[in-house]
Amino acid sequence: MNETTFRIATQHEYQRVEAAYVAWGYRGGVAPADVLYIAERGEELIGAVRRSPEHGTTVLRGMYVAPGEQRGLDVLVMRRPPLNR
Repeated sequence: MNETTFRIATQHEYQRVEAAYVAWGYRGGVAPADVLYIAERGEELIGAVRRSPEHGTTVLRGMYVAPGEQRGLDVLVMRRPPLNR
């Protein structure tokens, strides 16, 4: 089994993340100004969250984990160092 990795998505990956969001039932979309943090297992996208500027502050939106991956991923996320950008 592949290790789960966490990273910031590049702009050209936003469409991939948006497609996963739709498949997972999230309809909030992805904006160009968002920063997307993603979790992957091998080549498979298994989680995402967007950091979005809103009214002079930054908020987290669209925190989703792929069905079947929810158990255990939360523990991995809590143990990871923060991603800075």
